[in-house]
Amino acid sequence: MRKIENNHPYFEEIFEFSCMVVANISLLMHAAATQTIRELVGFVNEMIKAKSTNVQGKINDHAMMRSIPMHSAGSYEIITLLKTDEIYSYLAGLGKDKPTEIVYSIQAKPTHNPSSSSNDKQGYTTWIGTDPTKRFEILTAYIIGGAFERCKLAFEKKYGKAPSKWPPELQFFRHLRNGCFHSNKFNIRPYRDQPQIDPCNLPKWKAYVMTSDADMNGQKVIGRFFHIHQTIPFLDEMGTLLESQKIKNRSRTRNKQEEV
Repeated sequence: MRKIENNHPYFEEIFEFSCMVVANISLLMHAAATQTIRELVGFVNEMIKAKSTNVQGKINDHAMMRSIPMHSAGSYEIITLLKTDEIYSYLAGLGKDKPTEIVYSIQAKPTHNPSSSSNDKQGYTTWIGTDPTKRFEILTAYIIGGAFERCKLAFEKKYGKAPSKWPPELQFFRHLRNGCFHSNKFNIRPYRDQPQIDPCNLPKWKAYVMTSDADMNGQKVIGRFFHIHQTIPFLDEMGTLLESQKIKNRSRTRNKQEEV
């Protein structure tokens, strides 16, 4: 379990992304609740019509989930957003203060196919509606691109104004921002007739690697090259670049803490 407190450089961006996830889930739950109410009215009308209480029916309902697992096709990790009921209470105006921390966990994605999806669990209402993927892609691009721009001067102050000398993770962030602000497609242009991506110092983060300007250009960024559900751990680690240059050592320490 990992905690992002409100003094983290990217707490606001991570909080807004988390709100986007919780709000979408709560909207689907509202739709399911509305369907449940309509079905209940239908059962009552049937009882009145039949003048009998011997009417068969089933009503499903459930409270806001305390955790929301997120994953994407092609990704090897599941990111679970925790304490989502607290975020929901804040968004719904239920007298709760704005959360001061975002809590999440990272798990390896199972290699086997589960026998059934979470939507098929007993007691849950299956809902088929509009696909929010496009909406998530656009908003995530704004969040990630804006996050880089907001702290750009701080990065330059810490690592210098020559991006080619930045840590690979920060170079990755810079080029990710490029795609986010170019209609969600990479548009990396040469600088002084030299490619932006140095083959001897490739921009990378986790398993994501940017191999060359030519390979990246034209690729869709959010939702294709970069998986949406990785936004929270990504911005979490980018924030540590402002706090410490020893990002790899810190990551190893955090991984050991998770194992304990």
